[in-house]
Amino acid sequence: MKYTIIIDSSAQLPESFIKDRPITVLPFAVSLNGETFSDRISETSLVQIYNSGEITVDAKIDSSPITSEGLIQFMIEEIIPNYDTAICQTVAMAHSAAYENYTNSINSILIKSRELRHELKLPRPFRMTYMSTGNTSTGQGLVAAYGDAMISGGYEYNKYKLQIEKFKRVAKTYTTIKDMVYGRHKSKQRGVNSVSYPTAVIMNKTGVVPIVCNNDDKMWVIALQPKFEKAVNRIFAYAIDRIRDGLYFKTIIVSIADDLGELDNFSEYAKLKHAAEQEGVRILVNVMTLTIASNYGPGSFSLGIAPKNTKVEP
Repeated sequence: MKYTIIIDSSAQLPESFIKDRPITVLPFAVSLNGETFSDRISETSLVQIYNSGEITVDAKIDSSPITSEGLIQFMIEEIIPNYDTAICQTVAMAHSAAYENYTNSINSILIKSRELRHELKLPRPFRMTYMSTGNTSTGQGLVAAYGDAMISGGYEYNKYKLQIEKFKRVAKTYTTIKDMVYGRHKSKQRGVNSVSYPTAVIMNKTGVVPIVCNNDDKMWVIALQPKFEKAVNRIFAYAIDRIRDGLYFKTIIVSIADDLGELDNFSEYAKLKHAAEQEGVRILVNVMTLTIASNYGPGSFSLGIAPKNTKVEP
């Protein structure tokens, strides 16, 4: 069975990992100050964008998933001729219409797949499944990496979806942002009431930042920290403890909307790498995609993990 796992550009995974694995990115469209482009931007170019100062609270920036019509065309051109099975994973339904677009287009895709594969004389019928990961950012990327490990390890396709549904309940994303005024502005655009503008201004002046958790289609603030650096180190320290307690999947994903070298400035990062090496845990690191960073702002940080101890938070 030749398969691909299709993710959207909300999922955080390193370029090198995506290139080496049967993973296909269905990019969101990003609009930045009047220019619209596909979010398949190299990590080098992303760093340049984040350091350019172009993304501010006054910037006109937005992201949106591919339409149902675009999805059908993408499957016809890129997936159906090249793969027997497509396993599609979307960002949490609360954050995007990506899942809804699959629902609206799947019947047309399957009908066209029969016609196209008959025309191409491909013997196997095309199979496709889709699901919401209930997550976003690094947690969403973690679900994709877990799914790939299952399938490549010989896990039966017919049991795959049930196992992913179980795993996504324990996959967690922890995020913190540098600019609360920017974060408040983007939340308000999405119809989410977070903090008032005066409060956001005060938080920026004092350096106070939130740690936000996303898990199983829910998002909530779990703590406030006096500085961004302390928030990131607190998340790293949490991950170190969870590594020692045990993980459901021995992989952690770290993402930052900045140069990856900035991670070395956080004192707990080296300790995390040491703990991971001791316990045989893989750390995947990437520059945050514009789809996510457009909502959180430059410099934002995210970590995805599936801890066995789910009662403790950073």
